[in-house]
Amino acid sequence: MAATYGYKDDAGVFNPIDKDYSLDPRFTSLSKEDQDIINKQQLQGQYGGMGEAALSDFQKLLGRLETSKIRQQQAKDISARPNIYAQGLAQMMQNF
Repeated sequence: MAATYGYKDDAGVFNPIDKDYSLDPRFTSLSKEDQDIINKQQLQGQYGGMGEAALSDFQKLLGRLETSKIRQQQAKDISARPNIYAQGLAQMMQNF
């Protein structure tokens, strides 16, 4: 199996890490910060997690969609007002 995750060393050479990366001596020799980055990459790869940028984009789009739906509902309510007034007037006329 080809590894898709890894790190670049000081010379800029990409060093792949196997699936069982926690036992790899190259992984254990990394700093805690680099290990955290690789762990995050592994979790995202395994569970299809969104990156922070993708999540913020999704939240922005969701906010825009909610705002649009609210505006559509308000426009629908405003366009229905004349019908409500006309129905009320028609019922008042029937009572005479």
